[in-house]
Amino acid sequence: MHSSTALALYLLAVVTVAAIGGHRPAILAALAAPLLTNWFLIKPLHTWRIHDGQDVISLAVFVAVGVIVSSFVSEAARRASDAERARQEAEVLAGLAGTGGADPLQSITEHLRASFALDTVAVLRSNATGEFTVEASAGSPPLSHPDQATFCAPIDDGVTVALTGGPLTDDDHRVLRAFIQQLSKALLQSRLAATAARADLLDQAESLRTAMLRAVSHDLRTPLANIKASVSSLRQTDVDWPVATRNDFLETIEGETDRLTGVVTNLLDLSRLQAGVLRPTVRSIALEEVVPSALYSLGQRADAVELMLPDGIVDVAADPALLERVVANLVDNAIKFSPIGQCVTVRAEQQGNSVILGIVDHGPGISVGDRVKVIQPFHRLGDTGSGGGLGLGLAIADGLTVAMGGRLELRDTIGGGLTALITLPGVEPT
Repeated sequence: MHSSTALALYLLAVVTVAAIGGHRPAILAALAAPLLTNWFLIKPLHTWRIHDGQDVISLAVFVAVGVIVSSFVSEAARRASDAERARQEAEVLAGLAGTGGADPLQSITEHLRASFALDTVAVLRSNATGEFTVEASAGSPPLSHPDQATFCAPIDDGVTVALTGGPLTDDDHRVLRAFIQQLSKALLQSRLAATAARADLLDQAESLRTAMLRAVSHDLRTPLANIKASVSSLRQTDVDWPVATRNDFLETIEGETDRLTGVVTNLLDLSRLQAGVLRPTVRSIALEEVVPSALYSLGQRADAVELMLPDGIVDVAADPALLERVVANLVDNAIKFSPIGQCVTVRAEQQGNSVILGIVDHGPGISVGDRVKVIQPFHRLGDTGSGGGLGLGLAIADGLTVAMGGRLELRDTIGGGLTALITLPGVEPT
């Protein structure tokens, strides 16, 4: 083989080594190739002597070309590798920028584990006693202490990110710092959200307390004043009241006492609902057992109610006592706003696996924009502040229905008025 052909082949080998192994192996190959060519191909063979000056020039040119080409090839390969790594980092950072959702801390933790193919990532918070609680975790086995991790980094005061898995390069640590910054922002966001939630709860509590004091100041004082006046009149010894008048006084006392009992019962129900301590006893119950009892509790006012419970309707899953309260509140509200001479209809129908109980009136109705407001505590239709009650009937009916796993909807009545629909799950007969 001619020496120039051999040098060309060796040059190809040098370029290949540069592309695969990098700059240093390529330089070694560029220096080793002329020596091997001289030993095996240039006469005299198997000696380091060179008789022809042309061969010396060829070898020198080869070394120079080999070094230059290997440098360019290795530099191109390095830049291609850097570009690929930059692309991967850009993808990771772009994914990190889009991380969010309901729980950004957990989302970032999962994204960190997936980006570096780690076994486990955990965000740990230490307390005053040195114990750690897990704020967010992804992967397995779970981490509960920084000592169990192969790498840890502080995020915030008392908060640490702990990692287990493969080793991290210097470039990985640069991207990891971006993750740590995002974790710090997520922790700050979580604290701000918790503070905002507490402030919102305090604002709601303050609004509720103000509304309660405003409403109760009238609805407690008025019946108490009427009872006090009636009792004081009956206790007068210098007046001989006729029997009819005495009965009127007694009827006033009884009616105002019932009114006070209703106010106190509604307030207690509201407090139980808002405290989350209401525990319904849900069982299979027939509407024929509950609805008539609810109407009976309304006394003579229920005379204007038309009851339509068709045969064949399945039982419902509900708490009998709570369902009776819901029906009584809704029917009482419908009677209160119905014109004189107009009856209120209570009807039931079955739709699929659900039973819908409707309370239909032909009163003024409620506009669509006000339907959310009227099921809030202490909001009365028109909110005039007159003796129309505390505005708890619909709020309690809605809360009790939801507590039983049902749904309350307010819709327009055909021809005018309001229809309250109680949807409860049906119970198929066994």
